[in-house]
Amino acid sequence: MKFIYVLLLAVITTSSLSAQTTPEPFIVGIKQTPPFTIKTEDGKWEGPAVWLIEQILSRMGKTPTFKEMTLPQIFDAIENNKIDAGVGALSITSEREERMDFTHSYYESGIGIAVLNTDTEMWILVLRNIFSVRFLQAVFSLLLLLGIVGLIVWLAERKHNRQQFGGRPAQGIGNGLWWSAVTMTTVGYGDKAPKSFLGRIIGLVWMFMAIIIISGFTAGFASSLTRDSLTNKVQEARDLASVKTATIKGSTSATWLATLRIPYRTSSSIESLLKELDQGKWDAVVYDKPVLEYYVAIDNLHRVDILKATFTRENYGIALPQHAPYREKFDVTLLELTQSTAWQDQLYQVTNR
Repeated sequence: MKFIYVLLLAVITTSSLSAQTTPEPFIVGIKQTPPFTIKTEDGKWEGPAVWLIEQILSRMGKTPTFKEMTLPQIFDAIENNKIDAGVGALSITSEREERMDFTHSYYESGIGIAVLNTDTEMWILVLRNIFSVRFLQAVFSLLLLLGIVGLIVWLAERKHNRQQFGGRPAQGIGNGLWWSAVTMTTVGYGDKAPKSFLGRIIGLVWMFMAIIIISGFTAGFASSLTRDSLTNKVQEARDLASVKTATIKGSTSATWLATLRIPYRTSSSIESLLKELDQGKWDAVVYDKPVLEYYVAIDNLHRVDILKATFTRENYGIALPQHAPYREKFDVTLLELTQSTAWQDQLYQVTNR
């Protein structure tokens, strides 16, 4: 009997010690946001933010269990205490601080704007305008007008200037068309000119009309080129209001655009948005600048430029549930790690690819 009692006591003690030594899983909601959080082909996670939280938890005697989520899912799960932390390029904002806590900032960045580079594509814009319906309509209308003027001058000159405007009607009208075109363009070959009084009056009126028509035609074509060029390349934030703009749903970039009252469309993938920008579907893509630079580089999007200016300031932190007991430990360890050489090595992949 005594032996059985000792055996039961040993089993209970062993189970108790086992329960005490088995750490509870530390669930980390993670969103793939290269270069800070990158999911490899074998399903593992890497990047500066991943390295940082792994080092913090290692010093706390814990191992993270990563759970891939979208940005809204991470914030909802943190707010409802379904996960222990959230990591990615998570910007610290006042609205988010009302719902959850954040660690100290580990990286300072800002919003960037990606646009389609049209500096080397002016010839494409010219060809596109030349073969546009509006341009072809304008050319047809101009040829019709030249034909009408040529017909009128032929009627006035065919009996008084047979050498230049005589012959069969088709030949005479063709000569009149040639004269009207030469006069309009101010080339002035001098091979044909009206000699009758009525013909010269027609010629004088046509000269003044031609100057106005050519000026208007040139201005319209130049305006069309300028408009197309500006449509495809944004110079500053206020230009976004007049172009097709896209960003990531639920991001600080979306909030920023909404604050500026700039209409925009959203997607769940910044990589796909940049590829669509390269294909001409969008005129501008707005998102965290380091992330934009990363995807433009790795996807070889040579037609996409990132504006040099950085719009607003953003600080990235690790999201935690409100009043989390490990918040202080996270902050202290994070400050120690971000001042180390190892952290600078991690950041090298962000600024130097």
